[in-house]
Amino acid sequence: MPIGFPALSEAKQLLREAAAYKKETSGVDSRPYLEHAIKVADAAKKIAVQTLYLNPEKAYVLGLLHDYGHRILERALNKFHGQEGYEKMMEKGYFISARICLTHTFPNKDFDVKSTGYPEEWMLWAKQKLQDIEYDDYDRLIQLCDKFHDEGWKTSIENRVEAIAGRYNLPKERKSELLEEGQKLKRYFDGLCGKDLYELLGIKTEPAGYPTIWEAEKVFEDVISYRKEHFPHKPLTCSYINHSHNVAKAAKLIAESTAKLIPEKAYVLGLLHDCGKRLKEKESKKFHGREGYEYMLEKNYSDVARVCLTHTFPYKDARIDEMQYPNEWKAWAKEKLADVEYDDYDRLIQLCDKLCEEENIVRVEERMEKIVERYGLSSIEKERLLQEGNMLKEYFDKICGKDVYKILGVD
Repeated sequence: MPIGFPALSEAKQLLREAAAYKKETSGVDSRPYLEHAIKVADAAKKIAVQTLYLNPEKAYVLGLLHDYGHRILERALNKFHGQEGYEKMMEKGYFISARICLTHTFPNKDFDVKSTGYPEEWMLWAKQKLQDIEYDDYDRLIQLCDKFHDEGWKTSIENRVEAIAGRYNLPKERKSELLEEGQKLKRYFDGLCGKDLYELLGIKTEPAGYPTIWEAEKVFEDVISYRKEHFPHKPLTCSYINHSHNVAKAAKLIAESTAKLIPEKAYVLGLLHDCGKRLKEKESKKFHGREGYEYMLEKNYSDVARVCLTHTFPYKDARIDEMQYPNEWKAWAKEKLADVEYDDYDRLIQLCDKLCEEENIVRVEERMEKIVERYGLSSIEKERLLQEGNMLKEYFDKICGKDVYKILGVD
């Protein structure tokens, strides 16, 4: 008798094929798709282990394939990913995987087809199919675990709902419904497991001091727009955009190789570390580190604020007086840094800033050569910059247990 879902080895192969199909047919990077599927599966298995009756391997397989339908680009083909996944899994005889492809999006079967952010005809199809399905705890489990991960990042339900609402421009009422659905599911499985799932899965819920990735991308877009509006003759260039994205990418990759650093936080800090450049320093007569610091504090992103300041000063006690900044800028930075105890996020962004030259991630030496040339620095200043960069690299080599250049794919 068919069990309704594939064996683990086949499920992994199906996921790899779906990712390859996605990349081949749409040209889209399929890594976030893979990361999301694997992390939903990991969470589902961890929760299933804590219950008395859910099968961990089944939970893992259903998690791996819940977004199988996202092998297509929905809008390009005018087809709901839940329908694509449902139909493809049914063709293979995997009726349980098929229903999960559909049910994971809809904790509440009786939803308003006009409020989901999807075309109504897609939702009418889904709502009709759902009427014949009686949800079980595997449906509920994948619904919940899907809400713990956003684009491969482990996150709280609140942050995941915030990201979805922004991505699909959902009305406030629908956002509230999604939040209530997610919290209800969490309470249900907290009870089944006899423990808080945030604690089980290592999800932090305290005020983060930094935005979600989706929010950070919006802030980044605002920074670019602000500079273009207020300094139209000196807009932020592709070099700035590429540098910021590469610092974020490098910080994420290094953080993933550590035991304690959060990759999502590292990415966000890297993306926004230079947001103070929304002002043109010489014309505004304001240090970009100060502008970023104050701008992020206004948004209550204290961790981002400090990185806007600290990324420039690996040696906070000695470096400032030597820098080619006006005395009032240096005095302000010196006063603020006196109260800062550097942590590994400060050091991480300091390092990644020294590894990213426009669109490339490069060795410290290559990046410093460009900076010296760009700003006309002396040989003494060049030597100091090299010393700072190599010191930071050696520090993270030890933390990661491997050469940072290998982590980043630098020759």
